[in-house]
Amino acid sequence: GTWGISKIITDLKMAELKAQKLANEAETLRNKATTHEGEYQAIVKAIDSTTFVVEYTPDGFILRINDPLKAVLGKTSTEVAGKHHEEFFRAKSDDDNYYQEFWDDLRKGVIRQRAFKGTIAGTRLTLNETYSPVLDNDGKVEKIISIAVRG
Repeated sequence: GTWGISKIITDLKMAELKAQKLANEAETLRNKATTHEGEYQAIVKAIDSTTFVVEYTPDGFILRINDPLKAVLGKTSTEVAGKHHEEFFRAKSDDDNYYQEFWDDLRKGVIRQRAFKGTIAGTRLTLNETYSPVLDNDGKVEKIISIAVRG
């Protein structure tokens, strides 16, 4: 009867209100994500334009360098891509054991920091470097990002 139809209409209205509430929450989350994405992009842009950034394979081969480092090296990305870290950034004070342990740690996902003093492309530099492994969805090191500031 009438009571049954009223109950169905009430249930439908409640379901509609619940769906509207979920849609509003989803929209709020999308807006927050967009805001955070913009903030993250601004941070990445600031870091990339004011520091030296290098991306490496887990074995230490260069994938990419940023513009400030290209300027210091006097080389293009193509000229350094595929070259090993030690060709540019291994300090004379790095003995073989230290150097091997350094890269082994990175391949295990350990963040490493070091102070670099040396000459790169004829330019004497003191750098404070942070090497941060980037993990894939399975927790395996996909690449390593180095961010360095002049010390």
